[in-house]
Amino acid sequence: MFSPQTKETLSRTVKRKIPRWGWPFLLIVGIGLIAYANTFSVPFYFDDLSCIVENPVVHDLSNLRHLGDYWQLGIAEDIRNNIVTRFVTYLTFAANYKLHGLEVGGYHLVNLLLHLANALLFYHLVRLTRNSVPVQADQSDNLALIVALLFVAHPIQTTAVTYILQRFAVLATFFVLVTLCTYVLSVRASAPGWRKGWYAVALIATVLAMYTKEIAFTLPLLVALFDWTFLPGELRQRLRRLAPFFATMLLLPLTVMTLASVSEVTSQSSTNALDLVNLGHGSRWSYLFSQWPVIITYLRLLLFPAGLRLEYDVPRYTSLFEPAVLTSGLLLTTLLSLGLWLLYRSRVDTAAAASRRTIGFGVVWFFITLAMESSFIPLDDLLFEYRLYLPSCGFILALTAGADLLRQRLVLQAELVKITVACLILVLTTATILRNRTWQDEIVFWQDNVSKSPNPARPRCNLAYLYREQGDLSRAIAELEIAGRLNPDYWPPFEMLGDLRWNVGLYTQAAKDYEEALRRGNRSRGLLLKLGRAQRRSGNPEGARAALTAILAINPNDAEVLAELRDIPR
Repeated sequence: MFSPQTKETLSRTVKRKIPRWGWPFLLIVGIGLIAYANTFSVPFYFDDLSCIVENPVVHDLSNLRHLGDYWQLGIAEDIRNNIVTRFVTYLTFAANYKLHGLEVGGYHLVNLLLHLANALLFYHLVRLTRNSVPVQADQSDNLALIVALLFVAHPIQTTAVTYILQRFAVLATFFVLVTLCTYVLSVRASAPGWRKGWYAVALIATVLAMYTKEIAFTLPLLVALFDWTFLPGELRQRLRRLAPFFATMLLLPLTVMTLASVSEVTSQSSTNALDLVNLGHGSRWSYLFSQWPVIITYLRLLLFPAGLRLEYDVPRYTSLFEPAVLTSGLLLTTLLSLGLWLLYRSRVDTAAAASRRTIGFGVVWFFITLAMESSFIPLDDLLFEYRLYLPSCGFILALTAGADLLRQRLVLQAELVKITVACLILVLTTATILRNRTWQDEIVFWQDNVSKSPNPARPRCNLAYLYREQGDLSRAIAELEIAGRLNPDYWPPFEMLGDLRWNVGLYTQAAKDYEEALRRGNRSRGLLLKLGRAQRRSGNPEGARAALTAILAINPNDAEVLAELRDIPR
């Protein structure tokens, strides 16, 4: 179509118009925009409702002064604790609300801009990483670009980026990457002014990360890993520059202890103050053993991201010697040991050592950044995809560096490598677009989740709620009855069933549903009030009195309940 001379002229013209750094920027941002262009109308989901839509602190920051009386604000204590430990992210939600209320497009725009910024920071960090060891500049740039494109296009990131509330993970990752990049710049700066300036930025970003999401607690370990792996300096010099970062690790425990001292929920265990919605009350060992197979699932999702969903059907294990636990533990121990061994062996500065060092660094990064959510802190939910957002950086870096080392050994043609990478990015971007399409319709989203994981009760409850809103009561009741059978300790299906039956005048059945929700652990004022009213309507005044009196045992001056009791015939 074009002569060689014409092609050469066009190439020179494009290079003059777009600087060398511009191509990576355009590619990374372009792929990210294409992958997430269909997310701006995705509605609020799941915990978005309690933490953003119904959160008075997000609606008016002046309510922060009333957090001590959180019950007067109409928020749960665990959300109060969450606002304190993650207030940086909540400030961004409040800014969104101030600008455009509950219009979802603005929230998604901020999430996407942060995701693009993270990809660009990751690109820059990998270049800094590779420039720390002897390697050709073009190889460093190419590897960094591939890593950033894989990160921005991978569909596993959709739960963090498209699910609005998980800005927690995206913003925390932003501050982590800012910390690492500016820390490297501070160590390498020759001018004292620049050195101090970059160091101050890194330290400030670390503090902000700590109060964005608790996963940043391990950030000083990540800084130390980078320092030891890639940066020069004697031991004393390293310790001196790392000490302030390790000091920031006191911030979160001190905050948690302060919350625990004024908290009812945290009176039994101070780690409950870290909770977002529900902190598990099971054994720490059981949670740890259960996490080993979960991490294997995480690795599978990163390698082969099929069957993505919000809630997974994950078994809990109680013994180290269960086959799934033991096998997973051995595999993970082997992988971590390999990463540490590669770091140790790469101390010799050779071209091969550069790849080994990068692989080892990525592997250890993966384990460090998973530690807060996949170790001894027993969260109710064993697996969520958004927990992979920050760890995926290490995984992608290690995998890409390993593939690059293999390419060098096999002496593959550059054109073949470029075509393979382009196809992979295309496949991942397409998968992300399709996954985001599922997020656009709430019923489709939860139906997809139920079809992939039929055993968890919570997705069925969410689906039942949507069926009820559409007026399809028979399907709503069917989903709730299944949900009630699936989990013997889960009360929401029965409260929802009671509400449905109350609305159609089936008061006796509604009372039975409320009693079952009460038996399963919901002793809230709202449920007891509904139970009392249902018992009264069904002709059981004694049952109504018992339910309402239970509320008065907590608050003897509850005017609404006292009025209800006066209306019950003797």
